[in-house]
Amino acid sequence: MMKFTMSSLTLAGDVRATVTQNGQSTVTTNSSLEFNGGVVLYATTLSGRLLGVPVTLTPGNVITVLLKLLNSLTPLVPVTMTDVTTDDFLVASDSLQANQLTITAR
Repeated sequence: MMKFTMSSLTLAGDVRATVTQNGQSTVTTNSSLEFNGGVVLYATTLSGRLLGVPVTLTPGNVITVLLKLLNSLTPLVPVTMTDVTTDDFLVASDSLQANQLTITAR
C-alpha cells in the first residue's frame, strides 16, 4: 500500500467509484470531488500521467522509489498527476465537496 499526502486533491470529469461485495455492486459517480485539508490517499496501484508522461506507480517500483527520494522537494515544486486511475484506494481529508453525486446499486 502506498501513501500520498497533499493539501488538496481535485478529481474532475466523470469521477466513478465501483465497490463490489458478495456479488452486489454500488457505483458512485460525480462530476467532481474536491478534498481539502490534510488529504491522504492510500492506493495499491496508481496509473496516470506525471508531467505528461504515462506512469504506473506500485509499491517498490523504480518511479515510486524515486518519488519517495524527491519527497522533500515536492513542497517547493508541486507534482501534478493527471488522467489518474486506481484500484483499492482510500482517501481521507478534513473536508469533501461532491458535485452532482449519484449512487446506483446494481
